[in-house]
Amino acid sequence: MGRTGGGAHRAIRDGRERAGAGGAADAGWHENGNAAGVALRPTNVALLAVSVLAAAGCRPSAEQRADRRATTEAEEKASEATITSAVLASAEQPLARSVDARRDQQLAYRARLQDALDALDARRADEKRRGPAHLRALDARRDVLKHDLDALDRTNDQDWVVLKARIDRDLREHSNDERRGG
Repeated sequence: MGRTGGGAHRAIRDGRERAGAGGAADAGWHENGNAAGVALRPTNVALLAVSVLAAAGCRPSAEQRADRRATTEAEEKASEATITSAVLASAEQPLARSVDARRDQQLAYRARLQDALDALDARRADEKRRGPAHLRALDARRDVLKHDLDALDRTNDQDWVVLKARIDRDLREHSNDERRGG
């Protein structure tokens, strides 16, 4: 067996010799066949590749360090929050249930208001044919229900009882108007 890679050196050297000795093709070339003076043997290339990869893998980039730091901080906060939340959760459980019940009730009222508004919108074309007075009455009822729907988004615990009573009254009036035929 001969030397590995010897043919490549000869080909490089032969190519330079054909270009002309001492010419532009020779500028910067070392006698071993490349500009750095290192023989291009497969073992040298493999060692160079392994050392470059090892050096790149040993030192994390600034971005990787920042990611690790952020992850560590988030994990610490999560572990602290979990311990604290567990203690608070048992103490505030009745309050959480009442908030959930109120929220469920508000969602139900929202659905009822939206259904009533949809029904009024569907009747709008008929009321338009009946005349402007009927249309104004329908629009007035629609504005009341729309105002209730908007107030539902802005309500707090203290205002909810009053708003609920007003919505009940407005929906009752709407259903009475529907039964009478507009």
